[in-house]
Amino acid sequence: MRNIFAYCLIVVCGILGLGSGLVFGQETPTVTVTPTPQAPTVVTGEATDIAGSAVLHGTVNAHGFETTAWFEYGTVSSNYSTSTSTETISGLDDTPISISTGSLPIRTGSPYTFYYRVAAENSVGRAYGKEKSFSDTLHGDCLGCYISGKVIDTITGKGIENATVNDNLTDRDGNYALEVESVDYGCGKLTHTLTASSEGYKHSTQIITLSEVSSFETLNFELQPATN
Repeated sequence: MRNIFAYCLIVVCGILGLGSGLVFGQETPTVTVTPTPQAPTVVTGEATDIAGSAVLHGTVNAHGFETTAWFEYGTVSSNYSTSTSTETISGLDDTPISISTGSLPIRTGSPYTFYYRVAAENSVGRAYGKEKSFSDTLHGDCLGCYISGKVIDTITGKGIENATVNDNLTDRDGNYALEVESVDYGCGKLTHTLTASSEGYKHSTQIITLSEVSSFETLNFELQPATN
């Protein structure tokens, strides 16, 4: 009996050993993960660097498919009249994107509110993020557009009292300040012609353009004494 038991044990161990060799002798197969076809997943982020333009942020998951992403924005909620440039996204992870709007259009409104959302599209479909908004105070209505300065005598360097600058009189030191015409979108890039004159002097004419950034500009005049 002992011989039979020993023989059986040897046979069993041999089989197990052979099986183990077959198992451990094999190479580990390479597993290829095929992405499940689906449209991108997107999340609208915040807007930064808001001063006449803005940088819009968001997150896009392309789910392994080449995906084009961009932002849509406009001045009316749920009505996106303008799109940014695009970025190409791929991979299986959430990918942050940041795209500038470029120069924003000027219009009446203080503050000036824009509504935007992220969008992305691949071969499966298109997805849109939730709407968010930001306000751009740079393009709001200005409270007044002003030009100020001084009118001086070119010979003495002193201010000329009661000189005229576009029907506005200078004070005793030659200083003047006047409010100029604005338009319905504020003070952006308005060109004005100003003329300074005074009795006994040659008049002087200059052209000034108000900038988008500031509604207060300085323009000085130097008048030469008139010769008989």
